[in-house]
Amino acid sequence: MSAEEANCELCTTIVDAVEDYVTQDLTPDEILAEIEAKVCPIFPSLFESFCKNFIEDNLAPILDDLSDQLQPYAICKNLGLCTTPPPPSNIYFLFFVLLGIFFPYIK
Repeated sequence: MSAEEANCELCTTIVDAVEDYVTQDLTPDEILAEIEAKVCPIFPSLFESFCKNFIEDNLAPILDDLSDQLQPYAICKNLGLCTTPPPPSNIYFLFFVLLGIFFPYIK
């Protein structure tokens, strides 16, 4: 995994957590406290400080983008942390695997 992919994955994980806390009707200050206390510590120590700085600097734009119904990948792309297309969802992957398996039999 490249550094860019790691940053994108870290960002989308944090945004997913913020989205979960938003659905619990927490205030921005409560969300910040929850992310710093429960989400950032799950990352290796090198990324934990990045996580805390990231959420402190970007919580407001993340909340704005979530209110605009953007998905975590799109939010992280807006923040400049995701620049490559997201990986296909599992259903599309499964479809293409099955298509590859059965394609020789389709005439």
